Amino acid sequence: MLGNLKSADYEGFIKMAIEFSDAVIVAGENKKLEGLFKKIKEKKVETIGKNDNYTESFYNLYNELAG
Repeated sequence: MLGNLKSADYEGFIKMAIEFSDAVIVAGENKKLEGLFKKIKEKKVETIGKNDNYTESFYNLYNELAG
């Protein structure tokens, strides 16, 4: 379960979080982690832009996940 943490870096921590999440929200630009998010196929990835309403975006995502 904690295999991704063996790298002892931020990327390993993010990989673990992705593995145990229902969805991934990308709320900022991070070129280093961008490749990680592109590899995710079985998870829903939601990107929130700088001008988007965060509250509304989160609310819509959670409603969609709740079904």
